Amino acid sequence: MSKLRAALIGTGNIARSHVRGLKAHADRTDLVAVLDVDLARATAFAAEHGIAGVYTDTAKFLTEARPDLVHICTPPNFHADLAIASMEAGAHVLCEKPLCASLAELDRIQAAEKRTGRFCAAVFQMRYGSSVQHVRAQIEAQSVGRPIVAVCNTLWFRSPAYYEVPWRGKWSNELGGPTVGHGIHLMDQMLYLLGEWTTLRAIARTADRAIEVEDLSVALVEFKNGCVATVINSVLSPPRRDVSPHRPPTSHRRTPPPLQLRQHELAFHSRARCRRRRPIRFGPLVHRTRTADHQSRRRRRLRRPLRPADHRFAGQPHRANRRPAHRHHGRHPPAHGRRRSPPHDRVAHRHL
Repeated sequence: MSKLRAALIGTGNIARSHVRGLKAHADRTDLVAVLDVDLARATAFAAEHGIAGVYTDTAKFLTEARPDLVHICTPPNFHADLAIASMEAGAHVLCEKPLCASLAELDRIQAAEKRTGRFCAAVFQMRYGSSVQHVRAQIEAQSVGRPIVAVCNTLWFRSPAYYEVPWRGKWSNELGGPTVGHGIHLMDQMLYLLGEWTTLRAIARTADRAIEVEDLSVALVEFKNGCVATVINSVLSPPRRDVSPHRPPTSHRRTPPPLQLRQHELAFHSRARCRRRRPIRFGPLVHRTRTADHQSRRRRRLRRPLRPADHRFAGQPHRANRRPAHRHHGRHPPAHGRRRSPPHDRVAHRHL
């Protein structure tokens, strides 16, 4: 079987991920050419990755390189036209999101597929993950109950400097804000798991950034199967470490266990199955859980009596006792407004 001749349009940051993917399948594909409007950048990119053909003209690129597969990694406003031109030249297309700007452009792409016999796919990689495939199989087998509620939040942070790139933040170039540029992957995952939707109520606004497109959108979605989902897409949500700069260091905190997908860890299970578990949201549907056994162990640990001071911990009260200062361990509560002094043989300072 002969290898597919693959070619790349656009040499921005995301193009490097596509090169890594193609090289991972070197037994099936050859990356033969690259196209970019900036000749110097295209030449440097081709030299870095060992690509022979370098082009700046689309027609010449498609005619001379004769690709069987074209990866489109340009700004979004060029996606539809380049996809159609590539299919008409005889190539299949893998295009970055968003695929197009409107339903009219989607109709043009579908018409080109029928006319040429080639296919155009958008990059929605999250639906192919093993965890998503597992959850979808469980839903289709009806072995985990029916979907009832879903949460789909893409809470990212993009500073004003992020939008200094000329094509970002403009309707004519980016085609939209976090709804089509950031949250689109998680929304596709949600739709892949829950199926057809019937009703949508949403708002989108530019709340803070000096851009044309939205920087925040919120939606309530009802699905055909009866499930209800909330969707939030934001580029105004800083990481938690940025919200409170005075938080204590986290080096002493225990690392949470890795996610293990089990049937009882799905968000749409019946109430009877989830009664003794405390869910923590992970993506639109999948939850990590702290079991009742873990909670009971923690409660027993907090009820243990204070340890006597040890000479090895002299001057290090945080090592001798990590009990919280506000927790009372005696039989009777202390007098209102006063803290009961610890016995002389106990460490006076208590720290988290």
